Amino acid sequence: MSFLSHDDLSAILLSIRVAALATIVGLPLAVLTGQVLASRKIPGLALLDGLIHLPLVLPPVATGYLLLFLFGQQGPI
Repeated sequence: MSFLSHDDLSAILLSIRVAALATIVGLPLAVLTGQVLASRKIPGLALLDGLIHLPLVLPPVATGYLLLFLFGQQGPI
């Protein structure tokens, strides 16, 4: 007795394969970048650090700006 259909199982397996491949490809680059950021004094280090952290910061900032725009004193809501 299976709770998942063949299509459900193939979708789950595809997700696992994609996640594993992304981890295998991304991990060496991430470790190398972390070592550069932690151990070297290179020109442009602050810029590199900012570019690496940008995806972590941008979505909440963009959402906050949109909420302020919509619910502000002169906003449409």
